[in-house]
Amino acid sequence: MDIEKVLSYVPGKHHKLNLHASYAIFEEGEWADRNKIEPKHFAK
Repeated sequence: MDIEKVLSYVPGKHHKLNLHASYAIFEEGEWADRNKIEPKHFAK
């Protein structure tokens, strides 16, 4: 919801969002290569 609120203030209809892999949160012992990172890794 935060992203939607921010984008409501940005002019235009088409926006891009870069989400860096360094923000992914993994459980203890879990890991994924950069090409295997999924939205679930950012859920927390």
